[in-house]
Amino acid sequence: MSKKRRKRKSKVIKKILTESTPLLLLTVLGSAFAGGILGRMEEVIMLIPGVIILVPAILDLRGDVGASFGSRISSLLHLGSLEPTFRPSALLLNNISGAFSLSFVFSGFFGMFAHLLSVLLKLPSAGMWKLSMIGLFSGVLSSSLMIPFTLSLAILSFRKGLD
Repeated sequence: MSKKRRKRKSKVIKKILTESTPLLLLTVLGSAFAGGILGRMEEVIMLIPGVIILVPAILDLRGDVGASFGSRISSLLHLGSLEPTFRPSALLLNNISGAFSLSFVFSGFFGMFAHLLSVLLKLPSAGMWKLSMIGLFSGVLSSSLMIPFTLSLAILSFRKGLD
């Protein structure tokens, strides 16, 4: 490998590390914060049977929907298909409604699944209706916060030239 190529490669690696390290640290802090909150809510979680099954699925869904939404928006920005502004466009609104729809549908589904799994494992359940409503409410609430935050982060990082 030539010296010029090695220098370019090390520059790319440095850029990747510089851009990704703060985000990874923020993710670790967010996970620790969420874990701390869940740890303090142990008694509350135990009051509603079946929630212990629902929580991991709901948390994973938030990460999956948020990551795919962020990836789609970032790709659209880098491809030039989406302008880096906060003005609504048909493409942006379609992506936002898709993220909300996925979150809404699967949150309710996970509530039903938590009830069925509780019954199969002979654990007490708060009931399919309550668990589904808990899932739907958490899905709508978290998406209402996550989607604008993810969109803002994608647009602002694109404007700053970060990948």
